[in-house]
Amino acid sequence: MSVTALVPPGAVLDQYDWAQSWSSFLAALRDPHDRLGVRPVIRDAAQGMSERIPSEGGFLVPWILTEQVLNYTAGAIVRPRATPVPMSSLQQAIPSLSAFDEGDGNQALGGMKFSVVEEGTTIPATAPAFDRLQLEARKYGGYLANVPAELLSDAAGAMGDLLGRIIAAGYAWWEDELWINGTGVGQPQGLVNAPGALAVDRAAEGVVGLVDVAAMMEALHPEAERGAACWLVNSQVFDYFLTLSLGVGESPSATYVPASEWLFYDSAAKCWRLIGLPCFPHDHNPALGDTGDVILADLGQYLIGDLLALTVELSAAGAGFASDTVNIRVRSRIDGRFWPQSTFTTAAGATVSPLVVLSAST
Repeated sequence: MSVTALVPPGAVLDQYDWAQSWSSFLAALRDPHDRLGVRPVIRDAAQGMSERIPSEGGFLVPWILTEQVLNYTAGAIVRPRATPVPMSSLQQAIPSLSAFDEGDGNQALGGMKFSVVEEGTTIPATAPAFDRLQLEARKYGGYLANVPAELLSDAAGAMGDLLGRIIAAGYAWWEDELWINGTGVGQPQGLVNAPGALAVDRAAEGVVGLVDVAAMMEALHPEAERGAACWLVNSQVFDYFLTLSLGVGESPSATYVPASEWLFYDSAAKCWRLIGLPCFPHDHNPALGDTGDVILADLGQYLIGDLLALTVELSAAGAGFASDTVNIRVRSRIDGRFWPQSTFTTAAGATVSPLVVLSAST
C-alpha cells in the first residue's frame, strides 16, 4: 500500500532552539512572560488545523520531539510492523479490494489479476468490487503528574531525553493495547475483534498445544508467510510453550524434540521465533484459555491512521503548587483497522486469512 507523504504540522517549529528537547520546550512554555515568543509561533503553526485537532487547548509539539517519541516506541509490537497512514483530517477513507475468492485465477489478497496473453488478444480484466475502510482519528492521552519544576528548567540536562522516553513508554504500551484489543466502537479495531480474523478452535479447553500452533499455521494465508507474519502470545502461553516437547512418530517409538528446536531466540533479529516466525510474548493478549491468547498475523496488513501531531498542556495549579511541581498532559489522535475485512478462499478451496486467532472453546 502506497501512502502519500504528509508534512507534519509541527515540523515548522523544528528550526527553533527551544524545540530541540522536551525540557527546553516545556521550560519555554512555562515562562509566564513568553520571552522566547513561543506561543505566537505555535499558534501560527497550528492555524488551519481545526479539522485535524478540534479546539481543546494545549500546545502543538514540534515534530522533532514527536518523532523522538515515535523512535523510542521501536520496542512496540504492532506500530513498527504495521502500515502507517498519515491523516490530513479527522476522517479518512481507505480503499480496499474485496476479492476474497481466489478461485479462477484471481490473485492472492485481492491483487490485480495477470494472465498469459497472446499477441493481438485482449488482456483479461480484473473487476473486483471495492470496499471503503473508514479511519477516524480518536483522541487519547496521558497524564504525567508532579514533575519537579527545576528539572524542566534545566534545558541542557538529561531531563529532556528522559521525558521523551517516559512519554514513549506509556504511548507504546497503550497503542499496543488498542491495536490488539480495541473494540472498534469509539476506539481502534484491535486484532482480536477484526472481522477478517479467522478463528481456529483449540484442541483442549484452557490450554494451548502444539496441535493448535500447527492448525493456526495451516489457516494462515500463504502470502502472509512472506510478509510481516508473526506470533503474538500471552506471556502465560509462552511460559507454557517452554515446558512442551514435540512428539514425532507414534508411541512407543516416538521421539521427542525439545522446545529449543521449534522455539528459540534469534539474536540477530532480537526476537523469539516459533516455528520460524517471529514470536512476541507480552501481556496484551487475553489470558491463557481466552479467545486471542495466541494470534498469528501479517501485521503489514494493519493500518494505523495518525494525525502526526501531539499536543501538550502544563499545569502548576492544585496540589503541585506548594511543592513546585508541574503536571503534563499529552494528547494524540490515532485510529487502526485491519485492512482485509473478511477471510479468503484459496484456489484450492481452503479458508485462510492473514489474521488467525485461537478461539476460547473447542
